[in-house]
Amino acid sequence: MPLKFPPAHPFNPLPALRLCIAVGTTPDAVGAIFEWIWAHGRAADTPEAIQPLATSPGIGDVGIAHSAPDVKAGLQANFEQAICDQVYGVSDAGYWHRAVLGCRCARVCDGLPRSSLAVR
Repeated sequence: MPLKFPPAHPFNPLPALRLCIAVGTTPDAVGAIFEWIWAHGRAADTPEAIQPLATSPGIGDVGIAHSAPDVKAGLQANFEQAICDQVYGVSDAGYWHRAVLGCRCARVCDGLPRSSLAVR
């Protein structure tokens, strides 16, 4: 697959990550989002930018899905798991893909309570 950077880089990945959660974090969703951003070089840094991609999996209004409490909670849970798995920086893109494919490495959180890992 050819690599084509989006219009701005680095960019805010939150809309793309929340869209992925909203559609069920399937391999097809991850692939479509990855292709949207990195093969076609399209913006994904706002709900409006990613709206055309969101309509194909049946999300009528990406803005509503983007701000849904269950979507935010799902992304927060994935973030906390990434911290537990010691995933940082650029590797995050690989983490989301491995998580979908079920190939995540099992690691222990060194006994830290989950609440201590929350974003503040």
